[in-house]
Amino acid sequence: MVLLVLLALAAIVAGALLWWTGARVPGIRLGEVLRSRFAGRGVPALLIVLPRPSARPATTSARPSAATSPSAPPPEASREARLPRAPVEPWGPAKAAPRPGVPTFAIEFGPFFSRGEADRVEHRLSQAGYPTATYRQRLGASVYGVFVERVPSQREAQVLVATLREQGFPEAMVIGSRDPYAVRAGEPAPLRVAVQMAERLREKGHIVRVSAEAGEAAQFMIRHGSFLEREEAEWKSRDLVQLGLLNRVVRVK
Repeated sequence: MVLLVLLALAAIVAGALLWWTGARVPGIRLGEVLRSRFAGRGVPALLIVLPRPSARPATTSARPSAATSPSAPPPEASREARLPRAPVEPWGPAKAAPRPGVPTFAIEFGPFFSRGEADRVEHRLSQAGYPTATYRQRLGASVYGVFVERVPSQREAQVLVATLREQGFPEAMVIGSRDPYAVRAGEPAPLRVAVQMAERLREKGHIVRVSAEAGEAAQFMIRHGSFLEREEAEWKSRDLVQLGLLNRVVRVK
């Protein structure tokens, strides 16, 4: 009898432990087994009925829902993100960019058949505030010099150089280092330019000779500006003519 009571108590303790840990053990079946085994042996029915474990509380998922997730944008923000945005206009006046294929115009000076003459014109433009670009073009022809020969002394040669520069030949220079001396009126130039220079010197009373020299003829062109409209270039061209700088408007491309 004592053994039966101890077994019943052990069953009750085991059922209570299972209920405490939350294990889903069907206590009714265990009670039915004990009842069927100890029926008719004087064991009280209360002792062999195990308490049924209560249902565990439902656990909430650790994953946040879409309504409470901090990363999910609010409905208003999502709707604004889907709306098309208007383009942002830049501040300030828009600048007209050169269009490809559209011709531009420039103001051109020259041609100059000596580098010195081109440098003098370029210097005047720079002092007047006009940026320039100089281009050299080979002509594929021989060059010629214009000389005043048989000058008796070096001193007389220097006096002649000063006179020629005053008469409009700024590139005049003494040629040679011993008697007789010669004075070249300008830099070597193509034949046509050399002949024109010689005629100007003869008009001023000088006896000159045109002689071929080594080298290749070239000419220099100076350009200013890049204008989209010819009218604008011609307006600026008239201002430069008033400064004594002869020029013409040319189409660049």
